[in-house]
Amino acid sequence: MDSLVSVIVPIYNLELYVADCLYSLINQTYSNIEIICVDDGSTDNSQNIVKEIMRQDDRIVYIYKENGGVSSARNLGVKKANGEYIMFVDADDFLHRQAIELFVNSAVKDDVEVCSSLFCDTLSRNAVFNDIIDYRCEVVSEEDIFKANLQLSSCAKLFKKDFVDKVSFFEDLSNCEDFAYFISILSLKPKLSIIYEELYYYYQRPNSSSRNELSEKKINALKYISIISDKLKSDELVFLLAECIKKLFALLFSFKTMSIGTKFEAVINEFQKKYVKKWIPELWSNSYIDKKTKILFSAFFFLHSLYEIARMIQDPTMKDFYKNRRKNRKINGKG
Repeated sequence: MDSLVSVIVPIYNLELYVADCLYSLINQTYSNIEIICVDDGSTDNSQNIVKEIMRQDDRIVYIYKENGGVSSARNLGVKKANGEYIMFVDADDFLHRQAIELFVNSAVKDDVEVCSSLFCDTLSRNAVFNDIIDYRCEVVSEEDIFKANLQLSSCAKLFKKDFVDKVSFFEDLSNCEDFAYFISILSLKPKLSIIYEELYYYYQRPNSSSRNELSEKKINALKYISIISDKLKSDELVFLLAECIKKLFALLFSFKTMSIGTKFEAVINEFQKKYVKKWIPELWSNSYIDKKTKILFSAFFFLHSLYEIARMIQDPTMKDFYKNRRKNRKINGKG
C-alpha cells in the first residue's frame, strides 16, 4: 500500500482558508502523497501562505498560472501529477486525517477506479476528528452513487490516474463543472466503491463562487449538460440521462429566476425555448424520472402564470415586479 497519491488543490484568493486545508493534508495518516497547489492568479496573500507551509513539508508543489477558473487549475494539476491516484480538494475545504489512508486501502482492496466517501457540510474550521476503526466500504453500481449521500462532484473521491486522464474539466464553465465532470466519468463505466464515512469536509462560505450572479460562463452549463445528455441517449445507463435532464431543467428554472430584469433574461428565454422543446419528450419517456417531477417541470415551462406564482412564493418581492412589468407592457402595447 505505497501508492503515490497526487492531491490537487486549486487556489484563488483563499488566504483565510488555504492553511487549514494544507495542514489537513500534511497531517494525514497516509504519508505517500504529493500536494499540487495550483494558484489560479490569486491577488491576495495565498501565495505567501502556501510558500511558508512548503518550507515545513517538501511534499507540497506550488504552481502559479494566470486566472482561468477552477477547471483550468484542476486540468493543469492533473497534467503535473505523478501519482497512481488523484484526489481533488478545494482550498477552502479539508479532510478527515485518515481520509487518504482509507481511500487507498479501499481502492486497492476492491481494485476500483473511483472510490467515493460521504461528506460533511460544515460552518466550522475546527472539526474534531474521531478515529475511524471499523467502517463499511462496498463496491457499488453507478445507480447506487445517486442513492447515497454523496457530492456529485470531483471532491470526496479518489480516482485512478490513468482513468482521470480520459476526462478533462470543461474550462469555459463556471457553474456545474463538477457535475459535468463526474457525469462524464460515470459515463465511462468505472468500477466504483463507497466508503460510508464522512471523510471530506465541505466548508460553506457565504461568498462562495457558486452563489454569484449570472454570467455567460455560468449559463454555458446549459449547453454542456445538453451535449452530455446527447451522448448518453444511446447509453444503457438510462438513469444517468435522467439525472442530466433533471439538472438541465433545474438550471433553466434557476437561471430564469436569476435573469428576471437583467441583460440575460432574453438569452435564458431563448435557451428555454430550445431545450424544453428538445428534452421534454425524454423527460416524459424516461422511467427514472418520477411523475411529480415531470408534471412540475412541464407546468413551469409551459404555463407561464404558474411559473410566476412559484416565483412569487419563492420571493414575495416579485409580486410588485410582475405587476409593474404587466403595466409597462400594456403601456408599450406588448400585451
